[in-house]
Amino acid sequence: MNREASADFDVDGLDHPAIYNHEPEQVEMHLIANRPMTVTFGEVPLTVKIENGETIRTEISRKFTREGMEEVIGSAGLAVRSW
Repeated sequence: MNREASADFDVDGLDHPAIYNHEPEQVEMHLIANRPMTVTFGEVPLTVKIENGETIRTEISRKFTREGMEEVIGSAGLAVRSW
């Protein structure tokens, strides 16, 4: 965001954990502020205050089991032919 949106995030003030969420079977990447900060987006213009512990979800990566995939595509009338 610093490069693409001319933002000024303090990257040392952010942690970047990967969290596995069992219910939807997905890996979520987050930015978590480890101190309060104010971020300015120069392209917009927009200023945002972020408190210690606040999160920004940056990515979702879904993982599928064969059974889960069969359920998802089965609802569209399709079938898994190989796995």
